[in-house]
Amino acid sequence: AAAVATATPKRINLGKPLAIMLLYLTAFPDDAGEIQFREDIYARDDAVRAALAAPFTFSAPEDYAERARRQLKGSGTLVASDTSVKVQPRAGRGK
Repeated sequence: AAAVATATPKRINLGKPLAIMLLYLTAFPDDAGEIQFREDIYARDDAVRAALAAPFTFSAPEDYAERARRQLKGSGTLVASDTSVKVQPRAGRGK
């Protein structure tokens, strides 16, 4: 709290990387459930609209199928292609 009170930036090196997510909203529901709109001061709305209108693409990490196989631990067979990963359960284990 004391570091924040001084308003002086202080660098702290962490032992390992830390993921940080910033959330910038120009429309959100208030406590009464009404949608509130704010000015897009960073001019991000146009880029978001363009991204939402574009075709969906997804690139899984190269080791995705292998990591999924390890997580299954014998519960079924992993069927992976360039576009999907599906689990075929073993007989008697459901659909």
